[in-house]
Amino acid sequence: MYKRDFIWNSIAGLINAAEAVVMAIMVTRITNLSDAGILTIAFAVGNLLMSVGKLGVRNYQVTDVKTQYKYETYFTMRIISVLLMLLLSVSYVTAKMMLFSESFFKEGCILAICAIYIIESFEDVIWGEFQRKKRLDIGAKIFVTRWCVIFFTFAISLYFNHNLFVSLWLCFATSFICFLTMTNIYEKKYNLECVKNQQIHLWKIQRNKKNLYKLLGQVYPLFLVSFLAFYINNSAKYALDVYVDNETQACYGFVSMPVFVIGLLNGMIYQPSVVWLSEQWTKGNKNIFISKIRKQCLIILAISIICIIGVASIGIPVLSVLYSTNLKNYWKELVILQFAGMFLALSGYMVLILTIMRMQKALLLGYSIVFFVSLLGMKFMAYKYGTVGVSMYYLFCIILLFMIYALIFLKNYNMERE
Repeated sequence: MYKRDFIWNSIAGLINAAEAVVMAIMVTRITNLSDAGILTIAFAVGNLLMSVGKLGVRNYQVTDVKTQYKYETYFTMRIISVLLMLLLSVSYVTAKMMLFSESFFKEGCILAICAIYIIESFEDVIWGEFQRKKRLDIGAKIFVTRWCVIFFTFAISLYFNHNLFVSLWLCFATSFICFLTMTNIYEKKYNLECVKNQQIHLWKIQRNKKNLYKLLGQVYPLFLVSFLAFYINNSAKYALDVYVDNETQACYGFVSMPVFVIGLLNGMIYQPSVVWLSEQWTKGNKNIFISKIRKQCLIILAISIICIIGVASIGIPVLSVLYSTNLKNYWKELVILQFAGMFLALSGYMVLILTIMRMQKALLLGYSIVFFVSLLGMKFMAYKYGTVGVSMYYLFCIILLFMIYALIFLKNYNMERE
């Protein structure tokens, strides 16, 4: 079972890491660098708004091993959050066109990516429930199939019509159809394998408002954490969008892609063991719990060092070939961002551990501090020092975040032991 989950989660993790990369490669080879810049900022905005759609609930849902809240409660809350995401997405692109005279083409592309991520937000709550039932592989299969369909649709459409706007909206349409089809197939398949009282009904609504309010009270800090995390991780792109052209934005986007690979590679390793780790904490097996954390942190460091050495050595030539763009002037940014990727992975793991320990408000404190630090200096660094400046400042912010969470964990774990 663990092997099956690990394999499919690894494939899903690789595709998740490759979403923006693969589509950007297609754009630079088929259309132009300006379109790639639009796609870069579209993914940055889409990821930020997806934090509203997902509400940061996934880890809480998966680690709810005692089933404090039923699936229909999580699902109903996801309907509400996705509707809010839709409203914010439309409001964002409308405001950009009216207040900043942005083109319909650019904002339409951003809205298309947001629409694709709306589907992903729905899919996430279903994937989370399958994981809670110790069938992580099912959610991963749905995710993998849907994104393979998106890649195929995007490549064919872009090749024949050379229009980014049309291609992205076609991707949304095929993604929606694939999501509905695959979800229904695996729901029936899973239920056939289970006894009646263990079956899942994926489209069941929670009508008890009291349960929704209780769950919201538990997870609202996680939503804010998720939102702030996405903002911080893309804050450099938002700052650069004010001062640089689409081509420079595209190049920065290319060299920043590998940053998140470290975190995603580690996520592929530890996600299958999240439920088990939660059970150890719930049962009071603190020594086993801390031993697993130590091992995973060492794994993160090992993977990070390998990635940093590899990227520093051959990163620029490889990325230049992949994106068909000369990136030799961006070596400093690439290396700086890889170190940021290491601390981002460590911070992400600390977020998971503190969620298991049900310390959501402590998580919010850390991200709030770093969010304000980011606001204070990121635009200045973009204006004064360009892409190198925002890279250095982003590294500083992520190191600060990790230090805060490490201190919170150590303090509260020692209190639990006492």
